[in-house]
Amino acid sequence: MNADLVAFEDRKEQKLIYHYLVDNEMDTTYWTAGTDLAEQDSFVWFSNGQPVASDLWCNNEPNNAKNEEHCVEYKPLHPEAKMGLNDRVCTFKTGYICRAPQPKTVSFIVW
Repeated sequence: MNADLVAFEDRKEQKLIYHYLVDNEMDTTYWTAGTDLAEQDSFVWFSNGQPVASDLWCNNEPNNAKNEEHCVEYKPLHPEAKMGLNDRVCTFKTGYICRAPQPKTVSFIVW
């Protein structure tokens, strides 16, 4: 398939995917390419090595609950916080959003 987990470039891209998920009644959480496994509390997109922007997180995140949360999920419909990213235990089972390059465009695939 030649796809990678999504790495949000900015809040605009995050909102674009948010609207797609809401319009299609997809109300779960989704894995992204974010992690701090290489360096504690330094979240980067493993697909490109860039830091995860601070304005992409849900309120009060990342919080590394129980010192076990090292992967990043996207929570489009988080009831207690704004739409955004949340650090999570990497073994949690949830959906994922991938970015698949196509000529002159980018497609998002959601499972």
